[in-house]
Amino acid sequence: MLVLAAAAPLSLAAAQTQTGAPALPPTGVDYSGIDEFYKVAAILTADAEPTDAQWNALLSTPGYRFVAQQSRNVKAQLALKPSRKAARDSVLSRQSDQALAVRHLIRAVDQRDAVLATRAALQTTMADSVRLAIRSAARFLPKGAVETRPAPFIAFAVFGDDGYAVDGGVLLDPLFVKEEGLVPLISHEFHHAFLATLERGIKPGAGAPPYDVALASSLRALRNEGIADQIDKPHPLPPTNGALAWYAPRYNDVYARTPDILHAIDSLLAVVHDDSTKARAAGQQARTLLWSNSHPNGAYMAREIVETFGVDSLMPGIYDFVAFIRAYASAEAKRGNPPPFSSKALEKLSDIERRYIRP
Repeated sequence: MLVLAAAAPLSLAAAQTQTGAPALPPTGVDYSGIDEFYKVAAILTADAEPTDAQWNALLSTPGYRFVAQQSRNVKAQLALKPSRKAARDSVLSRQSDQALAVRHLIRAVDQRDAVLATRAALQTTMADSVRLAIRSAARFLPKGAVETRPAPFIAFAVFGDDGYAVDGGVLLDPLFVKEEGLVPLISHEFHHAFLATLERGIKPGAGAPPYDVALASSLRALRNEGIADQIDKPHPLPPTNGALAWYAPRYNDVYARTPDILHAIDSLLAVVHDDSTKARAAGQQARTLLWSNSHPNGAYMAREIVETFGVDSLMPGIYDFVAFIRAYASAEAKRGNPPPFSSKALEKLSDIERRYIRP
């Protein structure tokens, strides 16, 4: 039912301009995406087609407006219509993001009563959970970073085994929350949301993106996910059951290989230092090397910094992702480990910092 689209995701402001949708509130919780999903799902499983008004009721919910930011096409119907079983089975036979999304949506339909029970329970406990999550997120942010800001807006939608901090708030899937829990998840996403109000980059501006934006974005993700993972992902990451049983073993394996992976990143930085025309290819390679949007490798780096110098040494990196990388290099030097980055790589990092980080 969800298909990854090829187009770049719209910002919330752009989506609102195109659709005329009202601005979302700065704080609070919205569950309407859950209710509208099950209305549309009931029509599709009956092998019927929702009307334009029924689709619009779903797509205009805050949760599905956030889903649209993730470049997902909600109106692909093959997951639930019985008449589309052959097409659905073809998708499910492959190992792909689309197959994972389809499996999740089918499970959400099968577990409708349990998901709706979770929704009801969340409404009674959400305020306490939000307070706990803000406290957890604040541990890895500068002092005073959360006290003057409202809790991020939260919107629910059935879309996949995940949650995201997005432009405008936090997107959560209710089945994922049912199976994995709420507070650690929103603590992690709240950290992203608060960090976005503090950091001084990346702001490429209008027009064509800079030649090395993919490379810079991958390095930025090391900071973003690495620090946030200190909140909810201990090392080693314990095994879990269910749809994400595969994730912890792979996370732990990639985490352990961080020094070797960063050595490969060092080589990419050195190549781009010498020849800027290779930056696009280097950015694509960096994204491939830094699996799961840099989560395990960034977590390794952040944990090295904390265990060597303490949590306060993460704070410069909140404002400047290159400072996070330098703090990791300093931690490795303090530990007597080989330097993770060559002189050419460090020069390229300084160049990225000058162009992507506002003073």
